[in-house]
Amino acid sequence: MQGRFRREEAKLKSSAKNIHPVELAAQAHHRLVAIHPFMDSNGRTARLVINLILFKPGYPPAVILRINRKQYYQVLMQADAGKNDPLNSFVGRSVERSLTLYLEACAPKTKRPSPSDQWIPLAQAVEGTPYSQEYLSLLARQGRIEAIKRGRVWYTTRKAIKAYRDSLG
Repeated sequence: MQGRFRREEAKLKSSAKNIHPVELAAQAHHRLVAIHPFMDSNGRTARLVINLILFKPGYPPAVILRINRKQYYQVLMQADAGKNDPLNSFVGRSVERSLTLYLEACAPKTKRPSPSDQWIPLAQAVEGTPYSQEYLSLLARQGRIEAIKRGRVWYTTRKAIKAYRDSLG
């Protein structure tokens, strides 16, 4: 077992210079879970490894929420089959969620934002637009409108919807 662990460690070290830290963290996590070196707590240890790798270049932790557990296991199974992109994306979204929480906590709250700058659920954002909630959700997932996801709900601003409409000409 120790030999396999050392080989995996060497592979990660050699690729560490060429890939993004979030991708490196996801790959390290998967490889540690895949070799299952301990009798217990392999998942917790692998999640600590993710965060150790992310902290070194200054990223926030990748917090995997309990509500995302099913998806977490699915992307791990896909990585077992050689499809790493879903796991990389999952870890990236976890980092992004943490970063959003940090930035919101750090931003000074001097005055209430204008109505066009307030974050509203997509269900509310569709009012007065030709778009459906599903279409706005697609745009949010693709990064074509400024949006954040809190729990299972996407939020955007009226200003973001206007910017999207203006970009269409």
